[in-house]
Amino acid sequence: MKRVPFGVNCGPFILAATIRTHLKKYPHLEVTQKLNDLYVDDFLCSVETLPKAKEYYKDASQILKEAGMNLRKWVTSSPDLERWWKNNEVDYRGCVAESEVTQKVLGLVWNHHLDCLKVDIGNISNMKGTYLSKRSVLSICGMLFDPLGMLTPFTVRMKLLLQNTWERDLQWDEPLPPDIHETFQSWLDEVDTASQISLSRSYFLNTETEPAEIHIFSDASPKAYGCVVYFRKVTDGTISSSFIVAKCRLAPLKKLSLARLELMGALVSARLAEYLQKTFPWITSDHIFFWSDSQITLHWINGDPLRWKEFVRNRVREIQEKTNRDHWNYCRGIINPADKLTRGLSIHVLVQDDVWWHGPDWLTSQNLSFNNSADSEINETDIADELTKNYVPVMTVTEHYSNDFIDNLLSITNDYTKLIRIISYVFRFAANCRFPESKKFGPLKADERVRAENFLLRMVQEGKFQEEIKDLKRGKGVSNKSKLSSLNVFIDEHGILKVGGRLKHSKLSVYSKHPIVLPTNNILTTNILVYYHKKYLHLGAQALLYQVRQKFWPIHGKHNCEKVIFKCITCAKNKPVLTSQIMGDLPTDRVTPNHVFNVTGFEFDDFETLSPGYFLIGRPINEIVEPLLSEIKETRLSKWQKITKFYQSVWKVWKRDYLCNLQQRYKWKFKVNDVKVGTLVLIKNENLPEIKWLLGRISELFHGKDNQIRLNYQMVLC
Repeated sequence: MKRVPFGVNCGPFILAATIRTHLKKYPHLEVTQKLNDLYVDDFLCSVETLPKAKEYYKDASQILKEAGMNLRKWVTSSPDLERWWKNNEVDYRGCVAESEVTQKVLGLVWNHHLDCLKVDIGNISNMKGTYLSKRSVLSICGMLFDPLGMLTPFTVRMKLLLQNTWERDLQWDEPLPPDIHETFQSWLDEVDTASQISLSRSYFLNTETEPAEIHIFSDASPKAYGCVVYFRKVTDGTISSSFIVAKCRLAPLKKLSLARLELMGALVSARLAEYLQKTFPWITSDHIFFWSDSQITLHWINGDPLRWKEFVRNRVREIQEKTNRDHWNYCRGIINPADKLTRGLSIHVLVQDDVWWHGPDWLTSQNLSFNNSADSEINETDIADELTKNYVPVMTVTEHYSNDFIDNLLSITNDYTKLIRIISYVFRFAANCRFPESKKFGPLKADERVRAENFLLRMVQEGKFQEEIKDLKRGKGVSNKSKLSSLNVFIDEHGILKVGGRLKHSKLSVYSKHPIVLPTNNILTTNILVYYHKKYLHLGAQALLYQVRQKFWPIHGKHNCEKVIFKCITCAKNKPVLTSQIMGDLPTDRVTPNHVFNVTGFEFDDFETLSPGYFLIGRPINEIVEPLLSEIKETRLSKWQKITKFYQSVWKVWKRDYLCNLQQRYKWKFKVNDVKVGTLVLIKNENLPEIKWLLGRISELFHGKDNQIRLNYQMVLC
């Protein structure tokens, strides 16, 4: 297919894939890397000199022209390049009116005469005078596209108002309360002033030669938290700073302490630093610095994360992974520019706020002082609430073994034989490249498979039994604390760790006498056990362990075999376990004396008839209840009364000798909560073998009076 209908979902992907495939023909051209960053059909590029711009124009136009795509409507901020285009009759978008000075670039307004970027507020200005409700506030919030966050101190006020409408549980089209309406209308009246705010498109020239640093300030208030980032650069001995980006998040409705919110702001800084390092690869982590006015946050970051509760521990651990803890510094809150985005500013103040646009004054000083020793002012009572219980400081020194090649191979497939084939073909390819005169073709041979298997086993063992192998190579025995101490292990001629054992003089095969040691809780061990489990038609744990030990000796073998069988779907289908709930309490009718058939599914309409009552309950239905006769001597009773007394004595003995025996539960003794909505189950069918039972998922549960699952539950077939 050479044409794609306009508007289909896959259109942008097909366009991008086509362009990237076409660009592979021109790896020698410098502009090719720039063209890889095409945004759909828009080409954005920045160069430092006029000759370089002409070269990029010619190369980019020629490359895409050969693909049938003509670049046109060029726009530039360079008057010299624009004149050159005009002289060469290039299809460029020159401005003939003041309104054409600006162009939309990825949602922002670019004034290509001043070479600066602004936020588009035209749509918001048109919303003045409209009916204000929660729906319209959210709509206006969505109209403001500010990816760089330069208006964050102004826009955070609107976001806080929007959060307030949710806290008050207002309906979508309900008019705003007077206080919110007045505040939002005041904010809306300030929007037009935002058009005065602009950022220079270029931060500085010669990015790859001039020293530059990134400084990130974070802060939090009870309402919001976030960070703001600045460049600090030296040009011809002059130090300058400029705004890069800002990120702000509202505090969650579930109240958090201010210290935790400060930590959330620091986490935003760490994540943003990771993104900026990828965006500006010429700036290393050594030139990225962090500033916070929270001494508690700095104390957490510089300490052991295991000391703290889970909320603090997880975030401190991520910050320490993404940043250098030595680059976190303390600054006073009064000079922290991030304080402005957490509390909000009027747009009129923001326009004139030099601290927001360039950072604090000391950022451009020659001798920048770093202060990361705020721990001395920390009071232990301030952090006592976040300390975990029973914390014991531990220092561990671990020598890590890593083999990315093996780890990547083990992650490709869980099929052991396929893994051996992959490694075999890798070795064959390497041998064919090294010795082209004796290339191997066709199916793999047994010696190739054995070599690949030995290599894989040796690499895994060297990663898991590093200390034991070192001791054996030095002529020592393994440590008494080692899991291999009871196996008398040795290293064979292939460098593989094997069991010495006590069966050296038996008539078993060599592999059975000296099986290969496999580590526990390892992907390769699991793959081998799964391979044998399927090969021998889903054996039980003991039989599977016997077959595996004909060649391998997995540590904790029985336990690992049981885990493999437990996770096997085929085995689970062949040995299904029926769900059962604790035996319910007996109903009132089962533990209360009554006449026979008095509690039945039948209903008698003719109560005037005498004979049915006698046959069913032994007395007329409308007869008066007999008095208690158990204490009266039989000599004083009539024949009917004697029958009644015997009837009453039977119920007395029933309650005394039988009813109490019903207390115990002889089966279904415990409450079980293993059935939940979404649980995968087998649907029992008496007419089919277990392997043929259908799979289903619980979609709805029905509970009895005791709140336990007593009735059938609805299922959806998978």
